[in-house]
Amino acid sequence: MDFKGAKRFLESLIDYEKKPGYPRSLEGFREFLAEFDNPHEKLPPTILIVGTKGKGSTAAFLTAGLMSKGFKVGTYTSPHLVDIRERITINFEKIPEEKFAALVQRIAPALGDRRGIRTFFESLTLMAFLHFLDEKVDYVILEAGLGGRLDATNVVDQSATVITPIDYDHTEILGNTLMEIAREKSAVIKSGNPVFSAPQEPEVSEVIKKRAGKFDAPLYFLNGSARIWGDKVSLTGSEYSFAFKGSERKLMVPLLGRYQIHNSALAALALEGIGIDDFGFESAVLRGRLEVLDENPFVVVDGAHNPFSMRVAFDSLEELFPFEKLFLVLGISSNKDLRRIMDVVDSRACALIATRARNPRAMDPWLIAETAEDYRISKIRVSSEPEKALEIALKMASPRDLVFVTGSFYLAGDILKYWESRQAS
Repeated sequence: MDFKGAKRFLESLIDYEKKPGYPRSLEGFREFLAEFDNPHEKLPPTILIVGTKGKGSTAAFLTAGLMSKGFKVGTYTSPHLVDIRERITINFEKIPEEKFAALVQRIAPALGDRRGIRTFFESLTLMAFLHFLDEKVDYVILEAGLGGRLDATNVVDQSATVITPIDYDHTEILGNTLMEIAREKSAVIKSGNPVFSAPQEPEVSEVIKKRAGKFDAPLYFLNGSARIWGDKVSLTGSEYSFAFKGSERKLMVPLLGRYQIHNSALAALALEGIGIDDFGFESAVLRGRLEVLDENPFVVVDGAHNPFSMRVAFDSLEELFPFEKLFLVLGISSNKDLRRIMDVVDSRACALIATRARNPRAMDPWLIAETAEDYRISKIRVSSEPEKALEIALKMASPRDLVFVTGSFYLAGDILKYWESRQAS
C-alpha cells in the first residue's frame, strides 16, 4: 500500500469532521486498541490538551519548550490544513509517507468489515500512538479533537492536563451552556495528575475545580498561579516576562498575535508545573494562525471558527497590521453560530466575500451573504469556490488594504493549498 492508497483507505472510514455524529462510548475504541497490545498504556509522559480555542498553538509551544531541552517530542493534532501527515509529527517533522502507509497497512486488517464502526479520527489516533512508540519519543503532546469525555485521546492516563479557554462551540454535541461544555471537556481529568488551565469564565472555573477536586488533582489557573508582564507584540512575534513559584524568565514567541502570549504562557505554566525549566519557544511552528501570505495588500489566513476566536483574530489584526480597509473572505461550517460570528465582524470589514470550504459540512455561502446584509458591511459578494473568492478580494483591495481569510481550518487549508500552487506557477 502506498501513501495515496493509505490516505484513500482512511478517508473511506466514518469521518465526523465531515459528517454529523459523534461516538457514544470509548469502549469500542478501547477494544480496538487491545488488538494492538494497548499502545496507549505504554506511552511516555503525555500531556493532554482540551479546550475551545488555542489548543493547536498551546501544543506547538509545549512541543517547542520540550524540544529546547533536548527532548524528542511526539505531537498529535487536528485538523490538518494541507497534508494529513501534519497531524502526527515528531519535533515538528511530519510522519514520513512510507511510515504513514505502513501504519495504515498494519491496522487495516483489524478493521476488516468494521469500517462503519471505527472512525477516521480513531484510526489516526492509534497510528499516532504506534508511531510515537516505534520512534521512542520522550514526551507525547495530544490535542483532543471535539470535546473531551468521548474523544479518542481520552483513553490515555495523561501525566498532565492542559485546559485552554472554554467557550461556545459544537453546542449540538457538547451542550448549550458553558457549564455543559465545560463538563464534557474537563471530564478528561481522571487522576491525581496536575491540571493547568487558562483563565475561564466563573461557571467554567467552578466545573474544573469540582472535577479536579474529585480526583485530588492539583489545579493551577494561569491568572492565579503565574504572572505576566512587559509584553510587546509586533509583526515578528512577541516577547514578555513570566514568573511562576519564584522563577522568572523572559520568553520569545514567534507566532503572531497578543493571544499567543497567553497560549504560550499556559504552556509555560504547564512545563514549569511538571518540572521543566529554562525552556524556550523560538522553534514553535504552526500554520493557519494569522499566517501572512503576502504584503501590499496584506493577505492573512486564520482558522478562527467560533465567535471567541474570531474576536481575538480581529483584535490582533487591528493591533498588528497597518491597513486602511479590510476585505473579508469568510466560509464557516454549517453547525456554527453565524449570527454570533457576524456580530464580531459587523463594521470591521468594508467588504465580505462569502464562500465555502471543500468540506460537506460547509455552510451555504448564500446564507452567509444574506445574513451579512443585516450588518454594516458595504459590499457583499459570493463565490462557492474559495480560490475565486480570494481573487475577488484581491481585485477589490488596494496595496494599502488587508485581505483576511477565515471561518474554518478547512477553508484555511483550501486557501493555503491554492496559494502554494499559485506561487509555484
